[in-house]
Amino acid sequence: MIEESDIIDEVIKRSLNQRQYAPYFHFKGDREGTELDVVSDWMRARYSNPSSAFAEIRHCPPPHDPPDVIVTATDGKLYGFEVTELVDTETVRRAERSETGEIKEYSKDELLSLIRHRVEMKSTKTFKTNCDRSILVIYSDEPDLCYGSGYTLLFNLFTPVNETFSEVWFMIPPAVNISGGEPHNPNCQVFPVKQVEA
Repeated sequence: MIEESDIIDEVIKRSLNQRQYAPYFHFKGDREGTELDVVSDWMRARYSNPSSAFAEIRHCPPPHDPPDVIVTATDGKLYGFEVTELVDTETVRRAERSETGEIKEYSKDELLSLIRHRVEMKSTKTFKTNCDRSILVIYSDEPDLCYGSGYTLLFNLFTPVNETFSEVWFMIPPAVNISGGEPHNPNCQVFPVKQVEA
């Protein structure tokens, strides 16, 4: 059971270690925490009761990665996760220097190209643990993709078929409640990235 003190600790950790732009998933200097939290967020978004489907989650630090994270299912199967962020680094730099409040806007072609690039980049790595399923989670807190005009692009994502990943997902933070209250669904939003023949 999650204790109130655990929730408070998590809120403090996130607020102290966030960057200025697209901060939801990013903890400065804490790669392990970020990767574990991304996979945990994905599990909560995909499964109504993740603890009934998965028995253990563990980080694979270098030199034991890839994958970044291994999850053991209750049936003993191993799920290997690679995680990667999609964020515009130049916009992050400008925000850190307090130069602008601009947000990056994405076209369909640009977004698909960036996703394809991340899949290709992660596909070059060989898993050091034999896993039953290999899953790539591309996560982003880009404002345009979360609640701007780019949000509609997330419903039709695709990339060429690759041999490395059984599944590819795109994940963004929970939907904002425009009435100002708590989100209607506190879980992150996940979108399948279809793999199609080139």
